[in-house]
Amino acid sequence: MIQDILRINPEVRLFASMWSPPAWMKTSNSIVAPDNAHCHAMPANWHTVHHGAATGSGVDYYPVLAQYYVKYIEAYRALGIPISVVSLQNEPDIARTYPTNCWTPEQGSEFAAVLKDAFRAAGITTQIWGIDDNQHTAFGVVDELLTTPGGRDDVDGVGYHNYDGQPLWTAEAVHAQWPTESGHLTEITQGANKLIEYLRAGLSSYNGWGMMFEFSTRDGVLYNAGPGWWQDMPVNRSDPDADTPPVIWPKPGDPSNFELNTYYYIHGAFSRHLQLGAQRIDSPGRIGNLTNVAFRNPDGTVVVIVVNRPDTRYITTVENTPPATVRVATPDGAFTDTLPGDTIATYVLSPTVGDAVPRTGWAATASHTHDAYTARQAIDGQSATRWMSGVDQAPGQSFVVDLGAVRTFDQVTLNQMEYPSDFPAGYAVQTSVDGTTWGPVVARGAGTPALTTITLPPQSARHVRISLTASAPRWWSIGEVSVFNAGRGVLPLAGGLTTTASASHTAAGHAPGQALDGSASTAWTTGVAQAPGQWFQVDLGRPRTFNAIHLNSHVNSGDFARAYIVQTSDDGTTWSDVVARGNGQTGDSHVWLGTRTARHLRITLQVAWEVNPWTIHEFRLLRLAEPPLTRQGWTAAASHSGDATSPNAALDGDPATRWTSGAAQADGHWFQVDLGANRWVNGLRLDSGPYAGDRGRATKVQLSHDGVRWRTVADVEGLAAANLVLFPVSEARFIRAVQTLPAASNFWSIAEVDVFGPRETTSRLTRLPQHGWTATTQPVGDGDPANGIDDRLTTRWASGTATAGGEWFQIDLGATRTARAVQVITSGPMEAGRDHARGYDIYVSNGDGWAKVATGQGYGPVLLAEFDPQQVRYVQVRQTGSSDTAWWSVGEVHVLA
Repeated sequence: MIQDILRINPEVRLFASMWSPPAWMKTSNSIVAPDNAHCHAMPANWHTVHHGAATGSGVDYYPVLAQYYVKYIEAYRALGIPISVVSLQNEPDIARTYPTNCWTPEQGSEFAAVLKDAFRAAGITTQIWGIDDNQHTAFGVVDELLTTPGGRDDVDGVGYHNYDGQPLWTAEAVHAQWPTESGHLTEITQGANKLIEYLRAGLSSYNGWGMMFEFSTRDGVLYNAGPGWWQDMPVNRSDPDADTPPVIWPKPGDPSNFELNTYYYIHGAFSRHLQLGAQRIDSPGRIGNLTNVAFRNPDGTVVVIVVNRPDTRYITTVENTPPATVRVATPDGAFTDTLPGDTIATYVLSPTVGDAVPRTGWAATASHTHDAYTARQAIDGQSATRWMSGVDQAPGQSFVVDLGAVRTFDQVTLNQMEYPSDFPAGYAVQTSVDGTTWGPVVARGAGTPALTTITLPPQSARHVRISLTASAPRWWSIGEVSVFNAGRGVLPLAGGLTTTASASHTAAGHAPGQALDGSASTAWTTGVAQAPGQWFQVDLGRPRTFNAIHLNSHVNSGDFARAYIVQTSDDGTTWSDVVARGNGQTGDSHVWLGTRTARHLRITLQVAWEVNPWTIHEFRLLRLAEPPLTRQGWTAAASHSGDATSPNAALDGDPATRWTSGAAQADGHWFQVDLGANRWVNGLRLDSGPYAGDRGRATKVQLSHDGVRWRTVADVEGLAAANLVLFPVSEARFIRAVQTLPAASNFWSIAEVDVFGPRETTSRLTRLPQHGWTATTQPVGDGDPANGIDDRLTTRWASGTATAGGEWFQIDLGATRTARAVQVITSGPMEAGRDHARGYDIYVSNGDGWAKVATGQGYGPVLLAEFDPQQVRYVQVRQTGSSDTAWWSVGEVHVLA
């Protein structure tokens, strides 16, 4: 069955979690525990794996257990089934009268080192995840696994369960403390409310359990039990989700068939539209009954998932939730929708504003600022912070953004976030190269509630100034400023342009223009089997500069072009030579054209395919400018190598050296790059340098996680000495080019290889080392203040009483340092998840008086406040909110530069 699943979708990832080692390896000599208990409450080494003197044993079975993992993975790999991830142990703090095993955080960390060594020795690239338990164990486990560089090398991520019924706040805290370690929900079956909570907490994947139970018993009666029964009924027989069916179950009266149930459609609202490699983008948190999460897919589309339901973990209760109005505002514009109660909606948007200008090096100033709601807070990438003018709007008030360098852009958006009515009554925009001499007004208009989009003629400038031109009896507030360049990324096919499409064949109701409308739910299709000479043509309305196209078949994934050529034209009559040639791939075809300026494009089929019509849900025009990935740690291999040439010569950065096959090009010759670790990739460039005749005639690109199991992602003909092949964003460690056409008169030579991927998110801030720091607090509270600067989440300082405002946590850095931000992470027992600052002021000092540099509201376990660079020795975080019940708990405070 697993092999069938992988044939249908090769991108499926398999995760394995051990519940118990063999009984003979354990101190209890049993795979099941003698009683139900939390391991930490039981005697030491009560139900665990023998580990020499550490467990009072004469044997150490950690190396033996590690070999069990190795053999397990190798056995599945021999069947063509890759195991992508293993966890160290399922629920290591829970002993039950079913298979379980106890491991303290220290024991789990020690086994992780042994297991990683075994994997390295066996050449296994399977990831290892820690925790894999309810969140009460999270801080102890990560403190052991991740506080040393060696420990961080042993694990690749952490997993959580959520059977405690509380919000998964610890995942957000761990992600803030260890942002490079991926987090995952590894076991529980939940509804959309909770899935959104998990994804907003920084988790990268969700793994529901109990997809199908063929049968089970309750009170002696055979019936189709679902995951709700297993996870809820033994705990609380009145739990409303106890009888929730699984994702699928056997069809009554026809056990050879199945029915799809509620969870299938809940999970589909996420998995059908989110692509591998999607990156979460900021969006406001819960507003009444509405909660949401938003992502940008690798293909540029934006996915917003909204649920209209109260904040309950149950999915079966009838809440009688009233309909709610949803307003989605993006740089492309805004729209509203009415969402019925207890409903999930997934909105898929195709942006047309181009790439956002990166914020590296940005600064901002304003003519007026209320308190410490500074201009910096409008460019910090956080929806929870903002700049506020503090005075009613009047002509001449201004907000200026320094982009850090001269940039090309043509759109500015002002997002008011939580204060939608604080939009500019009237504005004028000017630009400058030096911030002193300003050019003429390039845009003028009136703002709009919530989001103001300002379109400009293309500008090349470093500074942007927005000045008010009208008065209004309200403040001016900006949650986030964004700047875009429509000439890069996914290029607009609308917005004042007359873009049209035509085709040689069109099925009724599927006009060619439906491939240009930005909606994945519509499509153009031939309606007949693919045949040579069928074409699809786009008139861009005017000459445009571009270098790639993307053809998306979406749900009609089998309707891709089997073989195609691409041509361009200035007039739609005289066509260029072929600029790209290749074979499409299931679902998405990404085609590199080289940089070209033209008004018309035409894709023409070259072969017959009687099984499928040709369908395009979305045609996208691109101008890509992503730099290649860095080559650190890469190695290369090849099927053939000529005398005195090495595959690694193609990675040395010297175009004068090369690898060559030393034999005439032939079908099946390959060249391979090992990236050293899994990376997100979407392109491969093979440059033959001065050996243009030795370019690959036709190349198939394949990807692999382990160097054993490969899948084809692109198939093109090499039309130039430097040939770039694009494909959908995928995760892989190995990338291979395979020749598919012979060339009897030429070797295959590669002077340089580049691999491309989506822009990797890097932090604009760097933590200062905590060495030599001291901390003081008001009040004295509960716990040593040093607990807040010890780089561990198992320790904390807390106020000890409900907050009333005026509490503070102060750090002496020991010397004057440059600082640009402060981060406060909540930690403590499970109930401490509510113990965050309700509001905050950040003060800094060099010993000669305090200066307030940031202020804002607190919304959860992680607070990040940015400010303009300051020279500081002392930092003070003042808690300004109040709560009748919650303390203020500080697990870690970081100062960042």
